[in-house]
Amino acid sequence: MLTGISDDLKIKNAKECKDILFANAEEKFKRIQTFFDTLLNHEKCKALMAEWKMTLNTNPLEIESA
Repeated sequence: MLTGISDDLKIKNAKECKDILFANAEEKFKRIQTFFDTLLNHEKCKALMAEWKMTLNTNPLEIESA
């Protein structure tokens, strides 16, 4: 299938996806914290969140299991 994406870019993207998928919990937490920080500091995101009266809790949900 022709996508217009070079093989090099496909390989790079596949590697990045694999790195994200198989990252440990600490790395995943750092990535989501960075994403939340980006959202909370982006002017357009802040304006939309205010308009919709939304807040974003950046603390992870803790679940206890037996």
